[in-house]
Amino acid sequence: MLTFLQSQSVVFKRLQSEVNILPILKQVAENWDDFNIQTIRQEEIPAQKETMEIRVRERSGHHPPHSSNHYECIYFLNWFEKMYGGKIYRAAMSHMPAGGKVHLHKDGGEYYENKDRFHLVLSGYYDFTVDDETQRFGAGDLFWFNNTKLHSSINVTPIPRISLFFDVEGCKI
Repeated sequence: MLTFLQSQSVVFKRLQSEVNILPILKQVAENWDDFNIQTIRQEEIPAQKETMEIRVRERSGHHPPHSSNHYECIYFLNWFEKMYGGKIYRAAMSHMPAGGKVHLHKDGGEYYENKDRFHLVLSGYYDFTVDDETQRFGAGDLFWFNNTKLHSSINVTPIPRISLFFDVEGCKI
């Protein structure tokens, strides 16, 4: 079963620009070593080998112990649920170095069948491609994309690109 957005022909949807990302980004900087807690992306997911992540919510919807370091991120996720509806499951902040890439892939499996994927860009900007359509997103952009289609991204800034990505079931956008 596809989500409402996945059933549309649109592959991107920008929800907002100029979201105040500074409180979240400040906590990322203060807790930078949290990127070293879980390294599964680099070790087991070939398309994500150039990225690192900080998990703030697991697929089950529970918060890992270190998520208390990122309460501003949790506040944002709670705000998103109130503003757009639905239930957020997995959420993580992703670090991509200058010139880094997320290689071409698509997300599949039962978990993704009823969830939509969103990104909030916290730093830098990157070119994001889904199928053959490319858009550039930068700090403060909140967007949805169809992650069940082939997608990739490249950091086109000389600084790390950091984004919050999260999966939502039943979103009303």
